[in-house]
Amino acid sequence: YGLAGVAHDGAQAVEMTQALRPDVVLMDIGLTRINGIDAASKIQEVCPTPIIILTAYAGRDMLTQAVEAGVGAYLIKPPNRSELENAITTVLARFADLQTLRHLNDQLQAEIVARQQAEEERERLLAGEREQRLLAEMLTEVTLALTSQTDYEMILDEILTQAQRIITFRTAAI
Repeated sequence: YGLAGVAHDGAQAVEMTQALRPDVVLMDIGLTRINGIDAASKIQEVCPTPIIILTAYAGRDMLTQAVEAGVGAYLIKPPNRSELENAITTVLARFADLQTLRHLNDQLQAEIVARQQAEEERERLLAGEREQRLLAEMLTEVTLALTSQTDYEMILDEILTQAQRIITFRTAAI
């Protein structure tokens, strides 16, 4: 393992991670300007990177916050070499799996959007088809009424009756 750089505060850690693109970040929680958990969260937003928090704080709340910030491992200081190596191996493997899951999730989300758009288009086309069918039925019935009737009053009433099937109105007159 090689050391890419040393940040002196959380803001610098974010900047250095973006610039250096390390394989893994080892970070203390008690950093100035931006604490380690907030810095970890910012790093995950701008440059997703596996992060291991090294700290003297062993609280459950702190662990929960670290996990929510995207931290892959949480070690109590001072870790021994074996713990650190295991943590690095674990976060790298988890991070690769997480990146794969994110990629698959992005693909799934894109597929969902495409299917929703296709369904909306299908619904739009079906609504148009229903409207056209209704118009065709109305025209057929009006044609039948016109050809089978000789009373103009009845013909006009039939036209209004059929028109009301496609246009909602309370009263109408011709």
